Amino acid sequence: MYQRFDLSAERTVESAGRCYFKTPAKHPDRILPYYLLIYMEKGEWDIGQEQEVFSVRENRFLILHPGLHHYPVSLCSPGTKTLYVHMLPEPGDRPMPRQTDDSLPSMADCSGNPRIKKLFEDIVFFKSTPGHNKNIVLSSLCRLLLCSLYEAVYPAPVSDPVVLAAVGDIMRRPDKFLSDEELADIAGVSVRTLRKRFMQNFGRTPRAWQMEQKLMDISSVLVSHSNITLRALAENYGFCDEFYLSRCFRARFGMPPGEYRKKHLL
Repeated sequence: MYQRFDLSAERTVESAGRCYFKTPAKHPDRILPYYLLIYMEKGEWDIGQEQEVFSVRENRFLILHPGLHHYPVSLCSPGTKTLYVHMLPEPGDRPMPRQTDDSLPSMADCSGNPRIKKLFEDIVFFKSTPGHNKNIVLSSLCRLLLCSLYEAVYPAPVSDPVVLAAVGDIMRRPDKFLSDEELADIAGVSVRTLRKRFMQNFGRTPRAWQMEQKLMDISSVLVSHSNITLRALAENYGFCDEFYLSRCFRARFGMPPGEYRKKHLL
């Protein structure tokens, strides 16, 4: 079964917690009025929902749906640890008969996204902690958790380890244009592989991607820091001088930096 969640809806957490089973135990046999989201921290457990059986293993999440019968298939392994969230459904949520690019499967591996475990832990913590804005925080965390589950199932382009390594170094050194050779060495691949991965993920070369990011950053700084000079911006972002920066900026935005600043200043 697949589920589409309304990511714009506010979320209500009915309960949340952590379970530890020193000795093997059965999953409850029941039908709930809310979603049960489970993160398997440690151990193994076979759990059924209607006609499906899910083999939940470490670093997997499981979504059990409201109004459906879920039941034990086997005892959990000794020492099993889980995190769970009971989340009320919203009108925009709906089950899907088959997978689409806006639906989540009932179970998936999330070992590549450590934020998911942290979000489960944060929801458990804030649910049990008094606070004036508790419900707002829990709603925000639930929405972020759902978005992260989507990321785990449908990885963004930057999940490519080669691209991640190169982009990470680019971001750490905004005052330079790094050559393809330097980036390939950082990522531990050939220049050809680096260029191929950038084209697959971004549709542009490493140099063109760097240029786009720098010009977008500069366009923001021009407006937010009205006294900074074009010469300083050229130095800060790795352009040889302000004249070259101005030519590149005009080619990207259709106007020189000074005109762009005047147009967008409030």
